[in-house]
Amino acid sequence: MSARTALGLLLAVVLVTSSGWAQETGATAPQPTPSPATQPTPHAPPPATPPAQPSPVLTRPQTPLPPPADGGTPKMEVSPLEFRFGEVWAGTPMSREFTIKNTGDGALSTKVQSSCGCTVATTPKSPLPPGESTTFTITYDTKRPGPANKTVTITSNDPQRSSIVIKVEGTVNPVFTMTPSSAISFPSLEVTSVSTQMMRLENKYEKPLSLKLKEGQNFGTFDIELREVEPQKVYELVATTKPPLRMGSNHATVELETSDPKIPPLQVSVFANAQPRVFSTPFSIFVPPNRTESYDEMITVITQSAPQAKVTEARCDIPGFAFEILPPEPQPEGVAQITQRVKVRVPKFEDIPETGGMITLMTDDKAPEYQKLEIKVVRRVPPARPATTQPAAPLAPTTNRPEAPPPTPPK
Repeated sequence: MSARTALGLLLAVVLVTSSGWAQETGATAPQPTPSPATQPTPHAPPPATPPAQPSPVLTRPQTPLPPPADGGTPKMEVSPLEFRFGEVWAGTPMSREFTIKNTGDGALSTKVQSSCGCTVATTPKSPLPPGESTTFTITYDTKRPGPANKTVTITSNDPQRSSIVIKVEGTVNPVFTMTPSSAISFPSLEVTSVSTQMMRLENKYEKPLSLKLKEGQNFGTFDIELREVEPQKVYELVATTKPPLRMGSNHATVELETSDPKIPPLQVSVFANAQPRVFSTPFSIFVPPNRTESYDEMITVITQSAPQAKVTEARCDIPGFAFEILPPEPQPEGVAQITQRVKVRVPKFEDIPETGGMITLMTDDKAPEYQKLEIKVVRRVPPARPATTQPAAPLAPTTNRPEAPPPTPPK
């Protein structure tokens, strides 16, 4: 019998003996211990079902607050968990007080943030020691009619409830409805335009109300008039532009006071956008370096009201430009603007001087300020890149060899 065979028989005898001993004594044979990577993860017991209460929206903040320095565990309780104010009239003050209590054994830190500027929350005490309570107030601005669906989020260092979202919901009914909308808006006008727009205001309050313009208001480029159509019931707000208008946006806010001092003044915005009667677009033509050959651009001349300003001549102070004046385009029904296009053949980049140039379009308009339209030509040079200096090659290290000693003279 070989040595390997004898060793196998000996191990078999030992295993059989051990198994029999374990069955007789009820002992369990030792099992190999699994590595940490293969050990099953114990499951935590399910949490107890909380009592029924208004369902807050729980979210985990992106940046949780740091744990308390005292090493304890804070626990946040908030009451109430929602702010539902039902139906109210516009301008009615709406606020509610909320309580935060720390029922844990560590200092509770909190931060309160609202979802918009119309919902304002005061700042509660923070940090809050164990067992203490604090209060804060949420106020909703009811000046704007319509449904309210906002939120206020309380972020904390409570490891179990890191944030609570309080819903702010309700409906704000308008005291006066505004037709066509909550603002008076004028379409594109000229700086010399005199135009009138009107808004109808109808009382929807529970009792009759009178309206009047608040004294001391400055409406700038507008004349504002309030007319009473039905006493204490229906009114008309009339806005008329007062030239010269400012080029671009013109705006004014009109405040209307009611006969009930409890209702804050109504606010109506008035807008007007003033543009030249005749203008061209684009305002500039940029020629980039990748234009190695001549190419075509299009200039559009827009006349906002009849009669149309027709292009009679086109020229440029840079040689090499060519122009084709296209016929005026048909005016779509309901569109006041009239357009005409000019096709421009632009030279290549190398032919454009660094100082650029100017394209001039001549029109037959009667107004002198619209008889000449100018468009800049710009040689678009790419920005210079900062010079990258290559680091100098390091000098080779010098090796100072010791000088050879002088020969020893013979004795």
